[in-house]
Amino acid sequence: MTSLFRRVLALYENLPEEGGKKGTTGGRQEESVLKSIKNMIDIICLHLSDELFDLVLRLVYDYATVNAKSNAVRAFGQLIACLARVKPEQTIAQFLPFCIMQTQEELKHGASSIRTTSTHVAVPSDTTLHWSGHIYVCSFSIEIYQL
Repeated sequence: MTSLFRRVLALYENLPEEGGKKGTTGGRQEESVLKSIKNMIDIICLHLSDELFDLVLRLVYDYATVNAKSNAVRAFGQLIACLARVKPEQTIAQFLPFCIMQTQEELKHGASSIRTTSTHVAVPSDTTLHWSGHIYVCSFSIEIYQL
């Protein structure tokens, strides 16, 4: 299981930069691959035992806390959402403290301080802020949806 998730994370690391008219990763082919991976991860997460879920959650959390890839923000958010759909309380408990601390740290050091008229193109220096914000939104929105 760890090998599979490490390969998914390696794939995310090697995604092309987001861009184009729709602000998506790569083109149609890459989007369909990401959609297929998301569907696969959804099914796998649903069938993980408690011990394997804990292992995968730790693996994903460890990756999230030391990486922030601008080309994988949406894809990684989908991975977090897959985990949160299965065990929302556990996923939020794992990621929420990190996301709050990271967001406060980024804002304290000037993230999101450059004005822009674009609502969809992120400033490259704000990658870590977007990374932690997207993790939080993806895990928390699942909790709200289940209510």
